[in-house]
Amino acid sequence: MNKPADLPLLQQPFAGEAGRARPHESAHLHVAGAAPYTDDIPEVTGTLHAALGLSPVAHGVLRGIDLEALRALPGVVDVFSAKDIPGDNDCGSLVKDDPILAGEIGATLRYLGQPVFAVIATTRDAARRAAAKAKDVIRADALPPILTPEAAHARSSTWCRRCR
Repeated sequence: MNKPADLPLLQQPFAGEAGRARPHESAHLHVAGAAPYTDDIPEVTGTLHAALGLSPVAHGVLRGIDLEALRALPGVVDVFSAKDIPGDNDCGSLVKDDPILAGEIGATLRYLGQPVFAVIATTRDAARRAAAKAKDVIRADALPPILTPEAAHARSSTWCRRCR
């Protein structure tokens, strides 16, 4: 039988603590039901809540958003769209092609559920209720879907990096 020193480095057993199973530092709190969770922490008085209004179409052109209708809802403090973002409206880490909020009027909506606006409200419920009105306040013209890379290339889609 081979001695550990005779084995290739990757087949040698770990020495010391490396590779040993260790209990999670808060495992005993989880098992006892005493672990603190974010929802258990009391909110600071005056905390505002945000919720995103999402695109109701999978592929389309943004024609308008009735932000005033949303601002008039109970508990809503304000509503923001892409035009309210100072600076670059992009959060793509390597390739800059991921808008934070869908662009301004005339922008292409790229997927069902793409963030179009952000609601700021006094309660989580008010923010979510206002954001849920997206299908009522977003006007968009649906476009035919692009389902394959070949179709994207044929249409010179902005999703096809070779077409740029």
